Amino acid sequence: MELYPSWVRKLWKEWDLQLMVLLSLTFQILLTFLGNRRKYSNKLWIRIVVWSAYITADSVATFALGILSSNLIELYDNDHGSSSSLDANTQLSAFWAPFLILHLGGPDTITAYALEDNELWLRHLIGLFVQTGMAISIFLLSWTAASSLSILSLVMFLPGIIKYGERVSVLRSTTRQKHRQSYRFVLTYNNNLRIVSEEDIWRFVKDNRGISSHAFLDDTMIQNIRFNTLCTFRAMRTKMLSK
Repeated sequence: MELYPSWVRKLWKEWDLQLMVLLSLTFQILLTFLGNRRKYSNKLWIRIVVWSAYITADSVATFALGILSSNLIELYDNDHGSSSSLDANTQLSAFWAPFLILHLGGPDTITAYALEDNELWLRHLIGLFVQTGMAISIFLLSWTAASSLSILSLVMFLPGIIKYGERVSVLRSTTRQKHRQSYRFVLTYNNNLRIVSEEDIWRFVKDNRGISSHAFLDDTMIQNIRFNTLCTFRAMRTKMLSK
């Protein structure tokens, strides 16, 4: 008993790569237009769509690279190690490799869905080397000196690798450890500070912006800093209400 009919297997064999590339592009479009809206919209459907696209986009792009690599290796073996007889459709398919690397870099509207995703930067770094290596192997298997697509593929690799590397760098720079190091010496409470004007309030907020950062990171603040800050906020409230 066959799990899938022969016509389904044949259809998948002919259109698997095209469907994966189209699906990857669809996810990138959704993340581009909806990735930023989640910051100021609490609609459930936006959160579901963005979350689903975010966690699936990388897997789809990686799967498409795997299909492309497998197809080219099969053709390469059938041609006995020569890429000179690759037809135009195969060369065009290989041209998608640098675009898939660009997809793995993700759109600028969303780099991480949650704070916990930033902690996975090392996984993305390993993925950068693995996926880039796979894309380069695809490029070498499909290289034809007489084809302009091969030259264009070489040019497209640069922005794809830069975009992917930028994503890894941003994820690493926004980890909890990096935030703790950035705000380690920011808490500069001054016992002699007097809140008598709006300028004093803004100066106090600027000097103690690390307090909100530590709270955001769920860190424990030093007891005297917490007590002194609480007293200052109470004094600010009293003075503002007395005006």
